[in-house]
Amino acid sequence: MEKIYKKLQDLLDSESLNKDSMLEDFEDWDSLCIITLITFLDKEYNVNLYTNELKAAKTVGDLMDLIQSKIK
Repeated sequence: MEKIYKKLQDLLDSESLNKDSMLEDFEDWDSLCIITLITFLDKEYNVNLYTNELKAAKTVGDLMDLIQSKIK
């Protein structure tokens, strides 16, 4: 999960994230960021996520929980 967290930091252009950070507060949390994250997760972890699932996540913690639930 650390690699995913680091990737999310890079995508959101943020040096510090915590589980309560609101995704909508990040200027870089947009459709391009979501597609990039989906592609990364598919290539690195063979995890299939959909944009509607990611858009439903409100916080970094929600997002990480969603990803963790998909990793087998």
